[in-house]
Amino acid sequence: MIVSSLTVYCFLLSKVIVKAHIDLSGNLMTKEGDWFW
Repeated sequence: MIVSSLTVYCFLLSKVIVKAHIDLSGNLMTKEGDWFW
């Protein structure tokens, strides 16, 4: 029970982190342009 809930928690956390990273990268790309990366 604890293991499965921990797995779900890690899965959701990773999805949130990936989404935040994509949003942040997208904002930086649109603001700074391709040269920033």
